[in-house]
Amino acid sequence: ELTIGHSRVVAIRTRSGNDVSDIFMREMDALLANNLIELALGTNAGAVPSSLDWRYNSPVNESALGFHVGLGDGSRCAHVDFMCPSQDSYDSFFKVRE
Repeated sequence: ELTIGHSRVVAIRTRSGNDVSDIFMREMDALLANNLIELALGTNAGAVPSSLDWRYNSPVNESALGFHVGLGDGSRCAHVDFMCPSQDSYDSFFKVRE
């Protein structure tokens, strides 16, 4: 779980609820550590999350329907993508608000 407030990372927690924010931030450049570098909407309906190989960060994984955000610029520190491949999140983005 990635918690974001005012375009900055507030907390990073594992699926089991462990706070790993400090571990992650130690690997990042101090200026970039908790700034969002990338926000993207995946539009590839053919990239089925259950069939993707999540051991590798690839354009195919990033293109799966849903959202992803990236931290770090990849040159001064690591670039890490947090992905939420979800048809529901994709659909809600395009849902007409009344």
